[in-house]
Amino acid sequence: MAFESAGVVFVAAGPEGGAGERLGKTPDNAADLTRRIDTIEDDLVGSEGPSARTPAGGMRTLERAHKREAVTKLKNKRTSLAKPKK
Repeated sequence: MAFESAGVVFVAAGPEGGAGERLGKTPDNAADLTRRIDTIEDDLVGSEGPSARTPAGGMRTLERAHKREAVTKLKNKRTSLAKPKK
């Protein structure tokens, strides 16, 4: 039961292959996306560090840029969920 609630799907043996398992993708909802956005944004606030002129600072700058991109993608996904489907 715990595996199923975590998204694991058990596949029975069939004509195309043997039995097994796979991770199922759970659909996103606005509340989950907002929670993920808030978590990343909170992490961004606390991620100040060394100057970008050092290797560690350069890595931190790249990490922050990656997190900002992730936030943008999540916000876009949340917006698309709110739009009525035609």
